[in-house]
Amino acid sequence: MSVFTTTEISQTLCDFIKENLVAVEVSVAPSTPLEKLGLDSFSII
Repeated sequence: MSVFTTTEISQTLCDFIKENLVAVEVSVAPSTPLEKLGLDSFSII
């Protein structure tokens, strides 16, 4: 069983958000509040 670090999980989530949920020019980092991006739990699902 693989164990992922918090850094790996954070980067994977950021990549998913950039590729699927926000415009190309939007900057996404692990410290970026989802609210600032206009996202909530329903947006992600």
